[in-house]
Amino acid sequence: MTNQPTSLGVRLAEVVASVSLATDLATGQALEHGLRRALLATWLGEEIGLGRDELSEVYYVAMLGTIGCAMEAAAFARFVEDEIATGERLGTVDPSNPMKFAAFFLKEAGANGSPMKRVRNVVAVASNGNESARVCRDVSVQIAQMLDLGP
Repeated sequence: MTNQPTSLGVRLAEVVASVSLATDLATGQALEHGLRRALLATWLGEEIGLGRDELSEVYYVAMLGTIGCAMEAAAFARFVEDEIATGERLGTVDPSNPMKFAAFFLKEAGANGSPMKRVRNVVAVASNGNESARVCRDVSVQIAQMLDLGP
């Protein structure tokens, strides 16, 4: 991976920064959230002694860390009252614990709607959850591969 200017004079870092800002907007984060994540990840990498190439990969992966989530933001918004606040709370739920994950969505899906709407939303989230996770993962992996960020 190189950050040298292309024939058009555009560097990879500039393209990734633009995509990162768009991802921040799409996911309801403050602008430069991805940049802050990348700086923290890079500083941690320096502290543990990563080399230049590894630090470069850490930087780009962190900058694009939620790009796959941006692809599903609109779909997620249909199921919850406030997708941005729900997304922030979701970060505190252990995804390896299916019961806690299910309880979280039982509470969040259509929280202010009728009981029937809540049931429909929970069923929709449950039935689409794996597909949404797959889309997020696949988009992230494809972009990482296009940028030659490892396996």
